[in-house]
Amino acid sequence: MNERIIDIYDYKAKGLLSFMFSLPENWDYSMNGLVNVSKENIKEIRTILQ
Repeated sequence: MNERIIDIYDYKAKGLLSFMFSLPENWDYSMNGLVNVSKENIKEIRTILQ
């Protein structure tokens, strides 16, 4: 799986994924939850996740 992540995702997506893996399991994994803890707005988060 790590090789696939390296091949497919850009640096922003890899960073977001790494950040999400560092959060507690019970954290709010939603668009609004990500916006609340980042400097990106919802449109930027949505673009990264696509």
